[in-house]
Amino acid sequence: MTAQLSSRLLYGILLLGIWIESVHAISEFTPVRVRDRIVIVAPHPDDEVLAASGLIQQAIAVGAKVKIIYLTNGDHNQAAYRRYTQRQQHPSFRPTQFALGEQRRVEASAAMQLLGLASKNLIFLGYPDWSTLRLWRDYWETDEVLFNNATGVDRVPYPEDFSYRHAYRSENITADLCATLRTFKPTRVFVTHPCDTHPDHRAAANFVQLALLELEAEGIRPELDFYIVHFGSWPATLNYHPTLPLEPPRTLRDDSDWQSLPLTPKQIQRKYQAILTNQTQVTDQRGLLTAFARTNELFATGQAPTVPLLPEHAELDWTKAAHLRALAVLPSESGYVTNSLAELPSSKTVVDLECIDFLRQDDDLVAQLNLKNLTGQRGNVRLLLFGYRQGTAFASLPKVQINITPDNRLNVQITHEGVEDPGVTLTNIDTRMILRIPLKLLGGTDIDHLFATAIAYFGAKIADDTAWHLLRISPN
Repeated sequence: MTAQLSSRLLYGILLLGIWIESVHAISEFTPVRVRDRIVIVAPHPDDEVLAASGLIQQAIAVGAKVKIIYLTNGDHNQAAYRRYTQRQQHPSFRPTQFALGEQRRVEASAAMQLLGLASKNLIFLGYPDWSTLRLWRDYWETDEVLFNNATGVDRVPYPEDFSYRHAYRSENITADLCATLRTFKPTRVFVTHPCDTHPDHRAAANFVQLALLELEAEGIRPELDFYIVHFGSWPATLNYHPTLPLEPPRTLRDDSDWQSLPLTPKQIQRKYQAILTNQTQVTDQRGLLTAFARTNELFATGQAPTVPLLPEHAELDWTKAAHLRALAVLPSESGYVTNSLAELPSSKTVVDLECIDFLRQDDDLVAQLNLKNLTGQRGNVRLLLFGYRQGTAFASLPKVQINITPDNRLNVQITHEGVEDPGVTLTNIDTRMILRIPLKLLGGTDIDHLFATAIAYFGAKIADDTAWHLLRISPN
């Protein structure tokens, strides 16, 4: 290779590196102001510490108001709690099924005290750990109440919790979130990222976005940001490394506008100490939990993509579509132990879901599912669509599931009941499946938002999914 060619190649590589860096640039976090009213929604006690200890410290330092809302008391992992109690040298101690949830509340209060936030600013809802995604998916406008096998109850059992004795139903979670947010009137809300691979974290994102939609009519329109705790083998480096930065998961870098909040050494050290107060969790997961005490914290902006409207007879232009990418992250690759309640990918297979695209054309929603198909075989593909219209009770709107079998038969259900003539059509083009879905099936041509996810199965196992996302529907 000549020196001239070598220098040109080196220059080209340098330019490419600059271009890649600009594509993946992470912006600085918008500073908290004294007039801000911050709400951090944590699916479990410790999520707020892992993701936002620095944010909490900085908000308190400038005089902003802060509230933490805990969706659950984190009472599912009873086996880990037994190991924790055994290490406390109390051999005769026999905890009740509620002891873990009560202990995690104590730990959360201690962690927040360490960060400077008084217990009066902590709101525990107490809904069932490891089951809130099931509540989101299956328990709308039904007399059936979810039963939590870990605690043996079907309603919030903790007298100190805001939602004490509220039955395990989706409407109750939504109403309780609306009530707490309505009272506090936040200017900024932080919740787990929709692509976080823990099922409760996905549910929290859905319920919070739904609550904020409900409150828009009342003039409560806070900024929404997401944080992430579980995603594959992220963070790649475990254990306490206070001089290392926290980078977004590689798969998600291009899917969100990420912001980085720098922390001072003192804030990092206090965050590390706050993490360690969650002793029931540190017992089994110290390496993962302490890995979040880094030089910065990460947040992603939470704006719903818009499904664009195409003219009635126009050719479908998928370059304009709202685009949801499949995650290809399995529970075995994540930093937590899965169980049968998690609707998450369960094995790598030869059939994968690449992405799903959405367009609106006249009174139809048009969805294109793109599959990787390496062997010519595939399992069922399921599309879940929950429409939203402001002013209409969300629970009363149809919860649509469209199942596509390997031989391209369609099965459409609304709230788990079959629909004989749904008007849905399917067209196959190579590894793409194009569905045309009447918007009236989702609640009417005037729905303004849509919660959507796509799941690819291989046999009874989930091969891939897109996670749930909130989409804005263009009016006709």
